Amino acid sequence: MITGFGSGARGDGSLTSHHLSGGGLPVPFNIPKVLHNLLYEDTGVEFDPKQMDMIETLRFSTHALSRMNEKYGPRAQELKSQLFGDPDNKELIAEQELLQLDFFEAHQHFKELVIVLSDMLSRQQYAKLLEYSNIQV
Repeated sequence: MITGFGSGARGDGSLTSHHLSGGGLPVPFNIPKVLHNLLYEDTGVEFDPKQMDMIETLRFSTHALSRMNEKYGPRAQELKSQLFGDPDNKELIAEQELLQLDFFEAHQHFKELVIVLSDMLSRQQYAKLLEYSNIQV
């Protein structure tokens, strides 16, 4: 047997297990606690109206991603198991690809919103947010 091909260890590949702040977000928002504090806690940081609008948009996007995972996650798992039993079914393959594209697109839009907000914040706002999150710089 060739080494590496026989181990049953494989990544799950499930998009439903993604946490919203994972992968590719700008520092410090790649730390889940920081992003959560910014969106849902009264951190004492003062924001201008544009920043507040962006934070509200991010809250909406976070909620929408969670709802999307709740609603379509079971279907994604079902498609995965059906494809395991019938890997040549073109309809299942097409449906799974569309569902994956929707998940990827939603996560990409969320990341882009976080990047825009990170560009809008000042150094003082970052310092206060990190202090509230108990992160030493």
